[in-house]
Amino acid sequence: DAREKVEDAREKARDARDKIRETRRDFADAREKLRSKDATKADKKEFLLSAAEKVLDLLDKLSERVAASDLEDKDAKLAEIDAAIAGIESAQATVDALDPETATPEELKAARDEVKEAWKEARHVLKKGAGHVVAKRVGLIVQRMEHLDDKLDKIIAHLKEKGYDVSVAESLTAEFEAKLESAEANWKAAKTAYDSGDVKAGHDSLVLAHADLKEAHKLLKEIIKSIRASTKTGALEDAEEATED
Repeated sequence: DAREKVEDAREKARDARDKIRETRRDFADAREKLRSKDATKADKKEFLLSAAEKVLDLLDKLSERVAASDLEDKDAKLAEIDAAIAGIESAQATVDALDPETATPEELKAARDEVKEAWKEARHVLKKGAGHVVAKRVGLIVQRMEHLDDKLDKIIAHLKEKGYDVSVAESLTAEFEAKLESAEANWKAAKTAYDSGDVKAGHDSLVLAHADLKEAHKLLKEIIKSIRASTKTGALEDAEEATED
């Protein structure tokens, strides 16, 4: 279950990054069309409005995700997203007010630059906000895995009392705990980075946390396998039942 949640969090993070890249490409395409000699003033206005609309859609979806979450300082994060939305809407209004028939090249350039600056700020907010949401999920997974670690300790101790040799499981559990400690440290580093606005450092730390959790999951499977190999049939289930809180 923990592995599935890790993969789900990674998939959603990839989707979010893909959408941001797609919107960035659309903006770049629009910018090239704006520079084209064949583009009319009406074309340029339409391109700018379309680019702004795509960014607004991403920001709205991020706002919904953050609002539905239990992130710390959620109101502050939503306010940051709202500010980015306001910036895009302001740029959009500037473009919308242009009359293709009378707008000067200088007015079109000013409108384009306003959209570009608003997009740069929005892109940062999008990456930061998505990072916060994924980091929260990773933190919950780390907590669940740590709870599972406590349960393993009790199961192994119970089996030892029953006379089983669970030395292999004990050794593997030590490795499992080390991976969880590393995952927690990387998760905390990611959270700190996102809080400070360092999106790249946050992303890099989350990648490391994901890798730690993936290794921890592999070790968990080995632990269960070793316990079953060193005990009689049903002993693990009996130990689980006997050590339930």
